[in-house]
Amino acid sequence: MSQLRAKHLSNLHALFESHTPSLATVFSMLPVESLSKALPATKLGLDVIDLEREFEKWQRERTHEARKAFDDMLSENAFVDFWGRLGKLGGEGTDGGVKADDLSEGEGEGFGGTVDMKALAKNVDLGEVVKVLKNDKRYVVFDHVPEQRERWIRNYLAELPPPKLSFHV
Repeated sequence: MSQLRAKHLSNLHALFESHTPSLATVFSMLPVESLSKALPATKLGLDVIDLEREFEKWQRERTHEARKAFDDMLSENAFVDFWGRLGKLGGEGTDGGVKADDLSEGEGEGFGGTVDMKALAKNVDLGEVVKVLKNDKRYVVFDHVPEQRERWIRNYLAELPPPKLSFHV
């Protein structure tokens, strides 16, 4: 019996998925009449109230999974990790920065002076991070709550530890 119920719930969730374009969709936006008459709903014996309850439960689980994927996206992104950690680096380092003329190999290509990576990291703000993440579907799925999404990014950046210093530094 539990296997049959799980199968019907899975079919009902697939039906919800087909009518729910985003996480912002609420139950009242769904075609409730056709959903309540659909085979999975009738097999489970769900009325409109039970159907709404099941939809809300499914939507919470879906949102939870999307949030986990969002956190994974942040931890997988090398740009966010590098610049977020570098911004927390204390001091100037051994030489006060990376020598700009050490970055280029040919003669006449160097600009002289030094590049302060810590100062560059301070210039990388939330807007730069958003530019990097904006095309990822795990980012786009939360377009309906942009303020909350920005708060998650800020919290993630705040919780990043400083970079591990090289043995040679």
